Amino acid sequence: MIRTYLLNRNELENIKYDSAVFSARRNEGIERMEPEKGKQLAAAAELALIYALKTERPDTVLPLDITENEKAKPEIKGLEGLFFNLSHSGDWAVCSISDEPVGVDIEYIKGGALPNPEKILHPYELETFAFITNQLEKQKYFFECWVAKESYLKNLGIGLTVRPTEFYVEEDKMLTEGGHKLKKRYVHIFKSEEIRGTDWKFGTNYRMAVCSMKKDPDSRARIITAKDVNGVLAS
Repeated sequence: MIRTYLLNRNELENIKYDSAVFSARRNEGIERMEPEKGKQLAAAAELALIYALKTERPDTVLPLDITENEKAKPEIKGLEGLFFNLSHSGDWAVCSISDEPVGVDIEYIKGGALPNPEKILHPYELETFAFITNQLEKQKYFFECWVAKESYLKNLGIGLTVRPTEFYVEEDKMLTEGGHKLKKRYVHIFKSEEIRGTDWKFGTNYRMAVCSMKKDPDSRARIITAKDVNGVLAS
């Protein structure tokens, strides 16, 4: 089971919440963040997590007791057998939960020059990148590689101890290193047509990826709204 939920920060103005619903870890993070947009995205990320958990386990008690394991990857005390990962970029926060370790990353595709492709892309990927002449397609390819790698590293809980240039993305569901298969990992890269929701549309200028060691993530992510979140907060 892997479920992925997106929440737009602009929904916060219609959500009935205060800091008491957040974990101590999240409140400390929000307090440190600047500017206001960063605070909103951090709040939206944990609200998406609360919705995901309450949907799977309605008896989940708030605030969540979030700690870190030995790899500094967040985990929830008292909810054994459930794993989660969060990310945010632009106006969107995303949460993935699973019964196996999971990683998720979302990135806003900014216009203009790309941030150091040679520090992100494997030499094989740089060859493909060089052959793409359309700037928009170039950006899409770069960010699809980026989110796949970030979600992979977050799934393993090893951060940047492995450099993104040391492995490359082969298709959507397998990562390889030096031409050799790694232990199988499943990665799904989400695009706008694969997001389902209600009143919202997931922008084409975003890319998102979810990675799991043992399970292929759902090919659809769900956009949640203020109404969804208010419903679980009131329960």
